[in-house]
Amino acid sequence: MRAPPFTDDINGEIVPPNFKLPNLHTYDGRGDPEDHLRAFISAFLLYCVPDAVICRAFPIFLHGTARKWFWSLEPRSISSLNELIDQFIHRFVSSRPITKTSAYLLNLQQGQGESFRSYVQRFNEENVQIPDQNEQVTIAAFTNGLVAGIFNTEIHRQYPHTLRELWERVDQGIRSEDVNRMKREAQASRAGQDPRRRKDTGRGEPGPSDTSNQLRDRRSVFDRIVKGRSSTSNAELTPLNSRRSHVLAVMRQNHLGRTPPEIPGRRDKRNSNLYCAYHRDVGHETGDCNDLKREIENLIRQGYLKQFVRKD
Repeated sequence: MRAPPFTDDINGEIVPPNFKLPNLHTYDGRGDPEDHLRAFISAFLLYCVPDAVICRAFPIFLHGTARKWFWSLEPRSISSLNELIDQFIHRFVSSRPITKTSAYLLNLQQGQGESFRSYVQRFNEENVQIPDQNEQVTIAAFTNGLVAGIFNTEIHRQYPHTLRELWERVDQGIRSEDVNRMKREAQASRAGQDPRRRKDTGRGEPGPSDTSNQLRDRRSVFDRIVKGRSSTSNAELTPLNSRRSHVLAVMRQNHLGRTPPEIPGRRDKRNSNLYCAYHRDVGHETGDCNDLKREIENLIRQGYLKQFVRKD
């Protein structure tokens, strides 16, 4: 086995008695190396241990590609913690995620037919990834992305000036949407149970309502069959280091990929709380979209999107 890459003074540092290793996740070369370093260094600083001990403990919290990299370093090539940090960052800087700004949120739009709840969820998934938020840009991006309708009208009737005010209004909007949805479902259920809507022929034959239900059931089965045919196993796909929604954003910025086919099945039968940014339609989430999975895989095999291929 190859010797550690540390100089003799680091290798000879005595570990303090009763010292226990902190409970930390290991790093395999994927994800932000600086984030791993911050967690690693912060945990060891609590114990007030020398830098040399921190260096010697460093490979314990590596695995996969990162561990192989560490043991490939030349013996006696690292003489300080700062040198180790510099080497580590230099090697895995390409794994650092692209930093987004609040202006990125201006690309987000609520889809036609997408529920308010789904749009808020998608917006927040992107919003939490922005380290230095510009409050006014975030508010403008959210309101600009709303489709014409009751929520857009209510927001602009009394425009929010702080994020706290915005999210309070958003919470009210989601609750209103949920109440209206439950009322519509209750009304539809009562209408279906109205005996005046059911007609019996008296000869054991189904009435118009029964026939309609049978046709609806057949269409529902057909929709499920059509959706099932396009399922894609993850084993067939190249592993990615980013969410598919982020890969899609880069595809559109660089005009990559084909126009997706329409989502099969009746639109009014799909879940409006699930929105696909690739199809710009409701029915499933972007990350679960089989058409997007195949299109990304196709582009990778053509030599594009290599920056999103996970390195094991």
